[in-house]
Amino acid sequence: MMTLRSTLFRHSPLSLVFAFVACVPDGQAKEAFRHVAKLEMSNAFRLTSSDWKIPERTALLGVDGLFGLEITNWTKGDFTTAISNLTEIIRITPNDAMAYIRRGICHSLQSEPDKAIADFKKATRVDPNNGLAHFFLGISHFEQREFERAITDITEALRLIPKKIMVRSRTASATLYSMRGYAYLATGAYERAVSDLTEAIKIDSRDDSFYCDRGTAYDRKGEFVKAMKDYDEAIRINPTNLVAYYNRGCIGQERGELDSAIRDFTRAIQIDPTNVDSYYNRSVAFSDKGALDKAIADLNEAIRLEPHNGTFYCDRGHVFSRKEEWTKARADYSEAIRVDPNNADAHNELAWLLATSPDASVRNGVRAIAIAKRACELAEWKNPNHIGTLAAANAEAGDFEEAVKYQKQVLSSTVLNKTERSDETQRLELFQQRKPYRDEAK
Repeated sequence: MMTLRSTLFRHSPLSLVFAFVACVPDGQAKEAFRHVAKLEMSNAFRLTSSDWKIPERTALLGVDGLFGLEITNWTKGDFTTAISNLTEIIRITPNDAMAYIRRGICHSLQSEPDKAIADFKKATRVDPNNGLAHFFLGISHFEQREFERAITDITEALRLIPKKIMVRSRTASATLYSMRGYAYLATGAYERAVSDLTEAIKIDSRDDSFYCDRGTAYDRKGEFVKAMKDYDEAIRINPTNLVAYYNRGCIGQERGELDSAIRDFTRAIQIDPTNVDSYYNRSVAFSDKGALDKAIADLNEAIRLEPHNGTFYCDRGHVFSRKEEWTKARADYSEAIRVDPNNADAHNELAWLLATSPDASVRNGVRAIAIAKRACELAEWKNPNHIGTLAAANAEAGDFEEAVKYQKQVLSSTVLNKTERSDETQRLELFQQRKPYRDEAK
């Protein structure tokens, strides 16, 4: 089952950065960013989680002059001048951490993350106790999905930045905890993720994304009741929180609450009609309910939105098989392999259909053997289902010795449950009687 990554921010991180810098006591950076902070705070709460850069409509930072001089360049995207001036400042005063920080921000705004990170790192070496340097370095590592490094730097920022400043900049403070919480979530430290996201909620209980991320952490911990409660709260705060609807739908689907899952996926689609994962998971719920035509309709839309996803074709082929539309199923499995040649499941499904279909015009034992072998190779011969398909393919081709050999290999697997072992044993007996297996219409 596909799960969307939860949205972490409603704010632009750069907006939060400027807002935070505006709270720093008088120093080299405060005056330079104060006006920017005022401009940005008016926009911060209208931005979405995808707004990692200042929006186009907003005047961007241009620095023309050295420390203490008035900012004269407020033209959009004038970072070349800013970087040039800051480079000159660094040449004159190479041990000034704030110059590296300011230049790093400009590099970040120019989508030059490597240069930005290099400057923020230099700032931490010049001044190891500079909380702002760790603050920006943590944000940069987070943007690059370098979560372990982000955790280290955000932890240092929280340790070094005076508490009175954190109190004055509640948005930045909550964001630091939520960023570290999401980083813990991404690295599998779910308990720590819950702790940090709870702290973020204490600071700002109005941010739906914090509840959404904590809900995901609870979900990963298997605490579904708490997860659902957090998703409910996220939706109460923000009725258009797509991720909360989607993730709540996933839990409902896992718990067999298909009607509620379908409602949540439907609401997610209403919020974002291009959200392919919602169409896909709703198709699974419809399929589980036996609403096969609705499942196909959703898979059609998923394929339209993401035509190179082999899983969608493979699942639609499976639904067509349940409808006994064998040629359509064969076409979809073949297309899944064409768009994703390394999709082992697609190879396995096509080989199984060619080996066991009730429709004689669809069966082709020789071709099934070749495709089943490829499925086994792609799975490194570790998937007993694929090996079982190869056994069935050999039986269809009339090579019952090979069929028995591979079927015994399936039964040697330790991962089969009681029902699966019974089914595989019956197939072995069939092959020993020199009879091929025919799949029943589903």
